[in-house]
Amino acid sequence: MSDVHTDTSPTDAVSSSDAMFTPLERTVLALADREQGRGLLPATGFGRFVERLSARLFARHGVQPLADPRLEALRSFVNALQRCGRSRVEQATAALRSAGFEPLQEVWIRSTFARCA
Repeated sequence: MSDVHTDTSPTDAVSSSDAMFTPLERTVLALADREQGRGLLPATGFGRFVERLSARLFARHGVQPLADPRLEALRSFVNALQRCGRSRVEQATAALRSAGFEPLQEVWIRSTFARCA
């Protein structure tokens, strides 16, 4: 009989973001969490128009995208989860997957940052 240690469950193995994300990705996750859904870029032409108008009238500047598309996909996904818009979450999920994030990473992000049921 072999002496195999089974004192950790699979959920314990992935409970921390340390093993799944780079330090820079963890920083982006923390940034997106602090934005609490306000870090979404306008999805429509009308939304972009309103944002430009607001910037001109009130000197209020909107959210600027991150330079790295992979990191922006991560940030947008967390923000979409916190805003609870189904179509926005679906778009952000597609962008996250096309940016190369793994399904296990997506599940961890959803379980950690989603504010809606």
